[in-house]
Amino acid sequence: MESGVAASCTGATTGNGTAAQVDAARLIATAYDQYDSRADDPHHYARVVVSNKVQTVLDRK
Repeated sequence: MESGVAASCTGATTGNGTAAQVDAARLIATAYDQYDSRADDPHHYARVVVSNKVQTVLDRK
């Protein structure tokens, strides 16, 4: 996922004022199983939460 999907935006580029999109080097995510719905009905599924903070390939910050 990091190499094919994830990207981040950096500060404005010179000239046109738009943000540059760069590849992400690392993601932080967690997954957990859920076994019931909000109405307490049986419903098994997995949730994955991905942080909106990444390292970029440019500077690893």
